[in-house]
Amino acid sequence: MAVHGVIQDITERKHAEDQIRQLANYDSLTGLPNRRFFRDQFGSALERARTSGTAVGVLFIDLDRFKQINDTLGHQVGDQLLREVAKRLYQCVRDNDTVARAAERAGPSQGVRPPSIGSATRSLAAGSQSAPTPANLNSVARLGGDEFTILLTDVSEPSVIEAVAQRILETMRKPFTFSGHELFVTASIGLAGYPADGSDVDTLLRKADIAMYAVKDSGRNGVLRFSSAMNTATAERWRLETALHRALERQELVLYYQPKVNVVSGQIVGAEALMRWKRGGELVPPAEFITVAEESGLIVPITEWAVREVCEQMVRWADQGHPLVPVSVNISGRHIQRANLIEPVQAALHGFKLDPRLLELELTETVLMHNLSATLPLLQALKDLGVSISVDDFGTGYSSLSYLKRLPIDTLKIDRSFVRELETSSDNAAIVAAIIAMSKSLKLKVVAEGVETQGQMTRLFDQGCQLMQGFLFSPAVPGDDFPAMLKASASQSHWRIDFGPRAHNKGAVQETSDGHANGQHFGALETEMVGPPRPSAQPQSTERDAEHVSEQPNQKDRALRWANRFIGRDS
Repeated sequence: MAVHGVIQDITERKHAEDQIRQLANYDSLTGLPNRRFFRDQFGSALERARTSGTAVGVLFIDLDRFKQINDTLGHQVGDQLLREVAKRLYQCVRDNDTVARAAERAGPSQGVRPPSIGSATRSLAAGSQSAPTPANLNSVARLGGDEFTILLTDVSEPSVIEAVAQRILETMRKPFTFSGHELFVTASIGLAGYPADGSDVDTLLRKADIAMYAVKDSGRNGVLRFSSAMNTATAERWRLETALHRALERQELVLYYQPKVNVVSGQIVGAEALMRWKRGGELVPPAEFITVAEESGLIVPITEWAVREVCEQMVRWADQGHPLVPVSVNISGRHIQRANLIEPVQAALHGFKLDPRLLELELTETVLMHNLSATLPLLQALKDLGVSISVDDFGTGYSSLSYLKRLPIDTLKIDRSFVRELETSSDNAAIVAAIIAMSKSLKLKVVAEGVETQGQMTRLFDQGCQLMQGFLFSPAVPGDDFPAMLKASASQSHWRIDFGPRAHNKGAVQETSDGHANGQHFGALETEMVGPPRPSAQPQSTERDAEHVSEQPNQKDRALRWANRFIGRDS
């Protein structure tokens, strides 16, 4: 009997099939399971849990401010950070967890022995692109961008999920060091579990995602488990976003104007346009909708509308015979990131034939320092249009004297958090004195925002600041009411500084013709009205009030160290 056969080498075909399987199921950057494969794993885990009566947990992890790292240091650094985060997540799961990173090519029916957590971790840490994982153990996946998930199976009690989440937070607090960079990254983590929070993949992922965003809303860098109250809050957020879309179309957004006062003359020398939303006959506070506008991207068309509206309002004032003062508009960081701010500003100025010196743009210190190489040419292009630029919330960011010298800016605004405790905190007084001294050395105007008491006004003036804004003078008023306030400002005696001796200050003002002093710092009086000349700084927008009620834990210490270095104050 003769047997005839054909032998064919299928090595290349098998290799191609493996590559296709890898691309279909795994993230090419980190080697972790992708969204599709993770959902398959999650569904299988839920089926087993229903049969065995066990619990399953899911962690939804999002890196805080990852986009800033991408924008500042480049996508190569961002990609490397994601790989390093994947390794840490891999190593953070409990001792008997195995993290899925590569396809179980042979399949469970072929008896492939799963790797131990130690061998799998070593494989991932070494950068391997294949670490087989059994289908019935836990896994980490990258859903996309900077979003990761962790699936925990056979959970004995809810505290196990929280313990893993806390372990992740702890390990993320250690710096990431690679390619000459040292990065500090935090994460927001949302938790959900079967059967308590749902019985299917979509519901559990959605609720873990909702919990993660609740962490973001409460300040980031934390862990929260899903609760029904979060569901209500999320539904309200979606309703608010939908209504905000319609608000633009229905012209429900309005601008109010808060005066900026020169306390030497008591006259209004500028104003800041603050946004309000007339919804159902009531004014919605900015704190309730500006964050939604930022997150949804609606802040871009809203800000462009605000620039046009301010220009149109000043033209209306001029047509009615009212004197004009510069008005500032708060600019979102989205415009800086997209670098498309020049066209809408130029179009508004040309469309209403407005003197550009009457328009001032406010950007926060953090936004300006976020990507200096991209910010500088944009700011210079705006200056070429003739508008003024002020740095808002100054003292809370990371500016240095060398950076400020490079920026084509006109005004520094002292953050209200330092003004608030000026009368009771020597540290805040030192920070304010340093900011004022720096502004004078750089020939910049300086504005104090959030001034609410006569004592604050006096202390600020004694340290060299004349331009102020806050409730001591007036809240923001509708555009139709602002001209009357402008006309009456000269008669507001409490808006002017008292040049009499200071009971609390040994360095009383000795002269008012060209300067005033407090023993260390000296500043020239700015008595002219600020009209078409270069506008002064603007106080902070009300919509940012809620963001600065509580400072970051290290902001004040950082600012104080900076102040001590600048003015040589003893610690």
